[in-house]
Amino acid sequence: MTQRSVAFREINSFYDRIVRELEPRRLLVNFVAGLIIGVIAVNLTISFAALIFTGDLSDYLSAGISLGLFSVVVIGVVSTLLSSFPGTISGPRSSPAAILGISGATIAGILAGKVPPQEIFLTIVAMIGLTSITTGIIFLVLGQFKMGNLIRFLPYPVVGGFLAGIGLLLVRGSIGILTGVRFSFVHIPRLLQPELLVRWLAGALFAVLLLVITRRYKHFLIMPGMLVLAVFIFYLVLWVTGMSVAEAGARGWLLGPFPEGGGWKLLTITAITEADWKSILSLAGNGATILGLSAVATLLQVTGIELAVEQDMDLNRELKVTGLANLISGLGGGLPGYPAPSMTVLGHKMGANSRVVGLVSAAFCAVALLLGSSMLSYFPKPIVGGLNMYVGLSFLTKWLYDGWSKFSKADYAIVLLILGVIGSVGFLEGVAVGLITATILFVINYSQVNVVRHTMSGSTYKSNVERPRLYHQLIRTKGHWLHILELQGYIFFGLSNKLLEEVRGQIDAPELSARYILIDFRLVTGLDSSAAMSFAKMKQLAKTKNVFFVFTNLSSEIRKKLDEAVFQGGENTIWRIFPDLDRGVAWCEDQMIETFESVGLAAQPKTLLKQLEESLPERISVHSLMKYFEDIEVDEGYQLIRQGDSPKGLFFIEAGQVTVWLELPDGEKVRIRTAREGTVIGELGMYLDTDATASVVVDEPSVIFCLYGETMRTMEMEDPEVASAFHRFVAELLAERVVDNTRTLETFR
Repeated sequence: MTQRSVAFREINSFYDRIVRELEPRRLLVNFVAGLIIGVIAVNLTISFAALIFTGDLSDYLSAGISLGLFSVVVIGVVSTLLSSFPGTISGPRSSPAAILGISGATIAGILAGKVPPQEIFLTIVAMIGLTSITTGIIFLVLGQFKMGNLIRFLPYPVVGGFLAGIGLLLVRGSIGILTGVRFSFVHIPRLLQPELLVRWLAGALFAVLLLVITRRYKHFLIMPGMLVLAVFIFYLVLWVTGMSVAEAGARGWLLGPFPEGGGWKLLTITAITEADWKSILSLAGNGATILGLSAVATLLQVTGIELAVEQDMDLNRELKVTGLANLISGLGGGLPGYPAPSMTVLGHKMGANSRVVGLVSAAFCAVALLLGSSMLSYFPKPIVGGLNMYVGLSFLTKWLYDGWSKFSKADYAIVLLILGVIGSVGFLEGVAVGLITATILFVINYSQVNVVRHTMSGSTYKSNVERPRLYHQLIRTKGHWLHILELQGYIFFGLSNKLLEEVRGQIDAPELSARYILIDFRLVTGLDSSAAMSFAKMKQLAKTKNVFFVFTNLSSEIRKKLDEAVFQGGENTIWRIFPDLDRGVAWCEDQMIETFESVGLAAQPKTLLKQLEESLPERISVHSLMKYFEDIEVDEGYQLIRQGDSPKGLFFIEAGQVTVWLELPDGEKVRIRTAREGTVIGELGMYLDTDATASVVVDEPSVIFCLYGETMRTMEMEDPEVASAFHRFVAELLAERVVDNTRTLETFR
């Protein structure tokens, strides 16, 4: 297909999508959904801005709201156009706003009386913009390097503690919005004065009603309907009591009036240079907290959207989209933001899964931004503060009330611990406790993981070396001499000590009396220096107990760490290294066989003639079968069977040794098994009439009896009874292999 035809097809596809979006019914649904979401977004943005620009900063609330609305427009448009799910709605969120509120109050406290109020405001805006820009850059890096899934490793109770703490800060901040007095235990008597009490109780009543109704009912019109109804009731109460709008504003019931010229203006280089960057840098910890929480929240929110809309989303793409949106928002001094599941799912439930929804919502916010303080000054504070309190209460309800039945008692205690530290000491301290708790949780939980994936013995696991039946029986009987440990995961000090104790137990147990300890590292991802010392202790144990250690599948990194502690001076009488488990087990079996032979238990390999004499019925002469075989002598390196070739026949190793090799697609060769005298090769391809799945190479000069396919068919026609007896003989050999393989598989249960 030419590039021209591909481009033409893409243009047609884009045109078809545009036509579908402009269908009257679909357009109407998307437009209405966008307006409703826009109303909610404006209200939430006002509440978030009020959380930051409150108290001594209330004169700049109008500018703060404008910054928030600018953020909604930028983040909303970028997310809508680029997200992997068309209906994604993004914007400033409560968690970053709560922390920015703390940072803003800290900056105001540091600079109060030292610099003009305008400089304090510019410093806070610069801090907000820098946070958004940094968040954007970090998100872009995380998405580019496909690190979206890493954030999922943060323990759920720790995330719950953070978000419960955010909920507490939102509730406190909402009281500050409603009364103009920042919440603290010192100010409680003042907050209980009738004039302030009635103001924050009104917001609390709205928040509780909103929480109860939204938890009980899930209709998409509840939130916008409650907002409109609350505004109507507020102004109805003003009319009934005879209070004018101007008087309501003067008594603190409205957001306004705002100072003239307090709207949003694009930041200039001059304004940035007027900011107090020393104060901003002193709050780097808060910024880092916002980065971490935003990353966690973004991925959790995206996952929530996936579950709600039943559609997969690209986590790394969402990180990059959110990063770009925050970067652009930050350049204008805007707030950081990320996807909002509640509004995204709201549009989905209305049947509006289109990018038009996000664009209409952003357009509504842009209109609110352009109208500025003239419209926003009449907005009731109980609704703004109540919305913040509602979000905070919903966090607290989810992690404290609902969490009681979801979490274990230990996990619930962690949530309470982090919440308590955030509430009594501070947010950064709560974050520190959370990270320490996460580390302790990881160590505790990981220490419960058994580093030994499988435990086997020589009785239950055999190498792929075919041996005489006597040796198989002896190895199975004395299999407790060989103890095999297949390790997994990352091994650190605690796990390595447990491994040392297990090895010690295997050596000291009289009923086991292990002589060979084989440790396989195929599934080990790494080990620390303290773990290496535990292996050094095993070396000392080997010397005192006369035990031999065998190490297999050692990566270069693990080998390097063990070199100094264990492998000093090259291989010796207490340890040996092999590239894989099979060769390690085979070496141990060879050592056991030497022990058997030293006491006179030597097996004489059974020739093909001997095996046939024991297996065939007396009425069938062995020579009547052997006449169909051809004996050949081959040298080392001769390829008896080539992988992928058509089946030639059956091959019996009369003397010598061959190895079966499997060649992987990347060219790597894997040893399947090694066969010596008395074993059969090529039976599966012969009976199944399939191409060879592996190659067979001669290891040393050998004598081999061959029964080719055409010859076997001749035998079946000329001597059907002989052929039947031979097939039974082969079936017995295969059955023995199946029994051995089954016994090995049982050890992996």
